[in-house]
Amino acid sequence: MSGGAPLPLNAGGPDGADPATEKAMRSAFVGNIPFESTEEQLRDVFNEVGIVISFRIIYDKDTGQRRNYGFVEFRDADTAASAIRNLNGIEFMNRNLHVSKAVGHVKEQQGQMGGGPPTDNN
Repeated sequence: MSGGAPLPLNAGGPDGADPATEKAMRSAFVGNIPFESTEEQLRDVFNEVGIVISFRIIYDKDTGQRRNYGFVEFRDADTAASAIRNLNGIEFMNRNLHVSKAVGHVKEQQGQMGGGPPTDNN
């Protein structure tokens, strides 16, 4: 017998961390995004510090209008921290990007905004 109690089904990774928290630690909030920019252009900027898993510009759920912020997810937390250190304040399309930890922003936005362009469900 192993002697240890079984892990709950939502235990997360081997250290018991919540998967959503782990994802937030690998991610960065990106603000002041120019409205004319594309996710592909932004992905290229963030690929300078490490491999980008995803980049998501946020859209308002009710109006479908694009917001001027988004989230970039990297392979690990160290790369996200490097992006925050090295890309915060960088000029991109005549605007200075604001790059910071995603952890607080993710909880703040849950249920308020949607990711990706709106779809027509009619």
